[in-house]
Order: sequence, then C-alpha cells, then structure tokens
Amino acid sequence: MGFGMNFKLAPGVRIRVSNRGVRTSVGPRAARVHIGGGRTGISSGVGPFTFYNTVGSTAPPRTAPPPGAGPTRASLAELQRQAAAAEREEAIRSVMALERSLLTLHLQEFTPATRPLLPSPTRPDPAPFIAAREKQAFDGLSVFDRAKRRDAQRWARDAGQHDADTQWEQARRAHLEHQQTATQWWDKLLAHDETTVHETLEDAFEDNQSPAACIDVGKDLSTPAGTRYATVLIIYGPVDLVPEKQPDTTSAGRPTLRKRTQSARNDFYVQALGSTVLATVREGLAVAPSVTELRVVVLRRDPGATDPASYLEWIYAGRFPRAWIASMPWATVNPAEALLQAPEARMQRRGAAAHIVGLPLDDEPGLAEIVTEVRSTLTR
Repeated sequence: MGFGMNFKLAPGVRIRVSNRGVRTSVGPRAARVHIGGGRTGISSGVGPFTFYNTVGSTAPPRTAPPPGAGPTRASLAELQRQAAAAEREEAIRSVMALERSLLTLHLQEFTPATRPLLPSPTRPDPAPFIAAREKQAFDGLSVFDRAKRRDAQRWARDAGQHDADTQWEQARRAHLEHQQTATQWWDKLLAHDETTVHETLEDAFEDNQSPAACIDVGKDLSTPAGTRYATVLIIYGPVDLVPEKQPDTTSAGRPTLRKRTQSARNDFYVQALGSTVLATVREGLAVAPSVTELRVVVLRRDPGATDPASYLEWIYAGRFPRAWIASMPWATVNPAEALLQAPEARMQRRGAAAHIVGLPLDDEPGLAEIVTEVRSTLTR
C-alpha cells in the first residue's frame, strides 16, 4: 500500500504528495537452463544461447547419453558458465538503465503552457434527426395513405432540420461558455493568481517520479521587479537509490560490475538529486508562465533511518530564476554543479566520503513546521 497526503498548513498553503517515488530493483533474473533431446539452450532474459561440439575437433566424438541420463560433467560446466555470463550481462544492462533513468530526468522537454483554444464543434448532420422524425411521423400511417405520408414526410424534414439546428446552437453556446472559462483561467494564470498557479503546479507534479507539491505562491515585494515566485517541496529517497555497483571493464577489456566506493556513491546521489530538481523546475516554469522564480526545498525520506529525526530531513534549498534556467546549456549541464550554483543554495556534505547531511531547522520555523507535518503524514 502506498502513501498519500493532502493537508493545509495555512490559508493558500497546502501540501499534496502522492506515492510516486523511484522504485528500482537491481540484479538479473536467474538463468533458466533447458536440457533435453537435440540442442541444449539457456534462456536468461537476454535471449537463447545454443552451443554445439566444435567442428573439426581432434577430440574423440562424444556418444549421446542414454535416454533418461543427465548431462555430462563437461556439458554441465559449460551450461553454468553460459548461465553466469548471461546473468552478468543482464545485471550490467540493468545497472546502466537505472543510472540513465536517475541522471537524465532534467533533459526532458516540457511544452510551455499557452492560451487554451478549444476546438469548435462540428455542425451536426440533419439526416439522422430527419430519419428519427420520419419514424415518429409514419408510425400508425397506412402505406396506402399517400397524402398523409407526404405531409408526414414534410413535417419530419422540417422538424429534423430544426432538431439539428437546435443541437448545433446548444453546442455553440456550450463551446463559448467553456472557452470563456478557459480564457478566464488563463488570464488568472498570467496574473499570478495564487490559487490558479497552485492548482496548476499540483496537477503538473501529480505523476512525477519523486513526489513534489507546491506549498506556497506569492510576490516578493522586497525585490525591484516584485519577483513572482512559487515554492515547491520535493521528497527524495536515500542514497540507496544509487546502485551499489557500477559498470566497468576487466583487465582483459570485458564488461563487468565493480562496487562503488562510498564517496563515488554519494557523488552519484548528488548528480541524481540535481537531475530531479532541475526536471521539477523545468516542468514548473513551463506550466506556470507567471512564475519568474521557482524556489525548491528538498526533504530526504529514509525508511532505514536509525532515529525519528533522520527519517525525514531537510537536505537542500535553492532559488531558480526563470532567466537563469532559460540560459542553461541543457546538453552539457552538470546537475550537481547546478544545485550548488543556484542563488542562495543550501546543502551540506561532510566526512571523507562527502555524505549529504540534514540542514539545521533552528532558524527556519516555517520549514520546521512543514517537516513536522510531512513526517507525521508519512508515518501514519
């Protein structure tokens, strides 16, 4: 069973988070060995393998085992080697796919919101309406009463056309009303109406890989231009999101997996966190054109924490002005560096392995209240 939360912290400030976090599983499926008459094959999720005796070998030919006999020791060893190779290849592919999914979120393109223009309704074909009226008019009339049938047919034609015209007019009025509603919504979005911007961001973040919610929308009048901002809360997972092993090659040049150092794992974690934050920022700025700055707060949720205080920690905060995001070279950007370069960025790493540690909440009473509310919601 997943988790969800939707609670109000203050007027106009509400958190809504769904259970769409990163779910990963690393490791290959067990190879399945099939032994029977004829060829011997192995299925492992990476395709079948079939092997034969080497043509032209000087070794004496092997005689087929009698019916019901098991594989020879040599053939079983070969099967085991092939199964191990298949498992290794699949494990490498799984890790590489997981790494790509964690590090490339920020490269996704988000279509900017535009003024909604609803498609105009199509004028209905009067033929079905006339046919329905004819059935009504001809009911009970004798096929030999031609005069009445001619009158009924004229009435059905006029009534059916009127029905089609009436439906057309109703569709046009409904389209006009819906278009006016959509235009009003757009105007409010452009005017930075707090409720409209808040709901728009919530809808956009509904299916995010890491849970995200808009917790505040407003205008910062202390700035010369009156910055129109929105504050977004992201809940990110622990360092366990990063696979323990990484793709590498042996001294002979063969692909393999090697265990990451704790330092390398923490560096990868920061890169993945940066990719998630940048993707959330890009999406938020795309759907909310009035927002000139997206402010991001990241809480880390660690189900394996050793104490309640570290179950949910504040690990990052930063401001992301629209102009700065627009100028970013997305093809070459380093997500970890972007996190640190963001205005008023806050993040702490400690120790020889550079672990990300929780930030103090002593001077942040508003954020401390949010952390408390989220923690109580997630632990219910």
